[in-house]
Amino acid sequence: EEDPAALNLKPDEIARLKDSLVRFFGTLEKGLLTLFQSVCGGVDWADVSSPLFVVSPVLGYMFCIYMAFAVFCVLNVMTGVFVENASKLTATDEENMHIQETKTRKAFVKQITKLFDEADRDGSGKIAWQEFQEISQDERFQNCFNKLGISLDTLDLRSTFDLLDLNRDGSIGIEEFAVGIQMFRGQARRMDFAMQGCS
Repeated sequence: EEDPAALNLKPDEIARLKDSLVRFFGTLEKGLLTLFQSVCGGVDWADVSSPLFVVSPVLGYMFCIYMAFAVFCVLNVMTGVFVENASKLTATDEENMHIQETKTRKAFVKQITKLFDEADRDGSGKIAWQEFQEISQDERFQNCFNKLGISLDTLDLRSTFDLLDLNRDGSIGIEEFAVGIQMFRGQARRMDFAMQGCS
């Protein structure tokens, strides 16, 4: 330990120096706490380094090297780890959304296929106008439409058939049926939003 008198300091300056050294480095626990607080902002590290430079420039520079290492190396690595984890979480969320969309699409296709098979009573692969009239009175068919957000009670049956008959050949194929159902669902959503906006 260097003699305070050899530092060419006034008595009051020596007293302040000792007070700072004891406060920051009086014990091992205090020293560790000071190093931690210097990195985390609990104490201004310039205040910590000043008495060290007075006692010995080597100690001051060693403390500065410690701060540089902690700030530029350790904290940057920790930041990189957090950013990487956040990116992984985002990627996982996107993957889960994609899986959910795939499940929803499969469920939609299943519902559409079920509706079409019930309507295509002669198994021709086409729904004729007469078949559409008959199946539209079936409560199960109506319930399937309701699950898709389409109420047959509010639609004109002939107009609905004509809208689903995209190629105008007098019958509805499975692809026309699926596309038409999607169109009706989109229109229903837009009408709901419009009604909510008006209310």
